[in-house]
Amino acid sequence: MKSLKVGLCGWRRLQDFYPPRTRPADMLAYYSKHFPLVEISTTFQGIPSSDRVREWATSVEPGFTFDVVAFGGLTLHQLRPGASPGSAKSSWTDLAVEPPEVIFDAFAESISPLAENDLLGLLILQFPPWFEAGESGLDYLARCRSEFDGMRLAVEFRNESWIEPADRLETTLERLIDLEIALSASDFPDAGDLAPELAAHVSVAEFGSMRLHGRAAGAWDRVGPGGDYAAEYSYSDDDLNALVPVLQSLDAEVDELHVSFNVAPADGAVESSKRLLELIDEAEREPDYTQWRPPRDLT
Repeated sequence: MKSLKVGLCGWRRLQDFYPPRTRPADMLAYYSKHFPLVEISTTFQGIPSSDRVREWATSVEPGFTFDVVAFGGLTLHQLRPGASPGSAKSSWTDLAVEPPEVIFDAFAESISPLAENDLLGLLILQFPPWFEAGESGLDYLARCRSEFDGMRLAVEFRNESWIEPADRLETTLERLIDLEIALSASDFPDAGDLAPELAAHVSVAEFGSMRLHGRAAGAWDRVGPGGDYAAEYSYSDDDLNALVPVLQSLDAEVDELHVSFNVAPADGAVESSKRLLELIDEAEREPDYTQWRPPRDLT
């Protein structure tokens, strides 16, 4: 694939990946020698200082890329006092606290060292299950586009109403195209009809995103509303082979494609990422016809 970057969600939970006695301060530098991409999810829980982000920027190899998960307060994960998404079928406007502009500004400022050093990949807008499709949701996406002007945005929906039925998907893609926001192809634990299924939908030609959260049974209740929760799951060859045609479809339509593994244990994610690349290589390898021999006439 011409544009594929595969990485992990975070670099600190890798127990067996680093050489013995590797200091935490040296882990990112070592990681960046082996992966072209990392997804930072700690930014979902809080806005880091720009000094801390600058340390990340000075630790990595040239050409490395950081995808950053937006602060959860910006993607409507903060609920109003007493609000409970599971208690009634309420709109996100009734449940979530819409952030003031100063929070957008603070977050953009905090990650600016990555942008200044040409290290910022995608800013991922990871919305919760209670963020349902509709005009108010589209307006909020437009606000995010305006607040993060100039940044490459990808959105991950965790509510199927953005994708189903087909006419809703058409509306969603039309607006994302207008806003220049990529629609992430995300692999979730089984959620019944609550979450979108993994599929290749392209809304931006320059870049695309695939996020792999595992398929652990019963894990949706924590993965769905959670921002940086990683379910325990080991991707099998069958799982990974099922991803290959989706990746090929995306790669054919975008200039750059980012794939991140967000599963535990993280060391297993390392092996899964390597195996995925091997399977992609096998799928794209030209058949070797030099060894072909015609079948013997058995009549």
